[in-house]
Amino acid sequence: MCEYQNFIFIERIDLANCGAIQYYRVLDWWIAGTMTGPSIYPLLTDKADKIYREDGPIGIEAAGHGALYKGDYKLVRNGKPYGDGVWRLYNISIDPGETDDLSESQSSKFAELIVDYGNYTIEYGVLEMGINFEPFNEIQNKVRKLLVGSIRPWFIGILLIVFGAFIVRKIRNRV
Repeated sequence: MCEYQNFIFIERIDLANCGAIQYYRVLDWWIAGTMTGPSIYPLLTDKADKIYREDGPIGIEAAGHGALYKGDYKLVRNGKPYGDGVWRLYNISIDPGETDDLSESQSSKFAELIVDYGNYTIEYGVLEMGINFEPFNEIQNKVRKLLVGSIRPWFIGILLIVFGAFIVRKIRNRV
């Protein structure tokens, strides 16, 4: 078993050259499973200049937003409430502010990265949220259901107690 498992990982840290780590720690949680991505061990030991290959795509998806990096290019889609859900292509080496959408002028590169993102979603089981998905509304709806479901019994119980006390008082006042 590898001794160096108690790191908060950004990438797979393989300082002891243990190979695939089956359990890793993130904050105070132990997470089972093999981490994805290359080891940063060669970079830390000056055996490599980069972690990722220049032609290797790196996909990201979170709450309806998606991105794929490949070389100098970034394919990005921002969902609601921050965007319109449209895919855009940027060359982030010459346009780090992402102001010049290249999806039409470099349509072949755009299509290549769309295919790479599709492969990423299949490989990692990404569930598409859809164009109308709004994460904040989802959170509000879930919290509302949770609160209503957990508060309703207490509210009904308190109402019954108050109503019961009112009835008992009425009966005592008659006597």
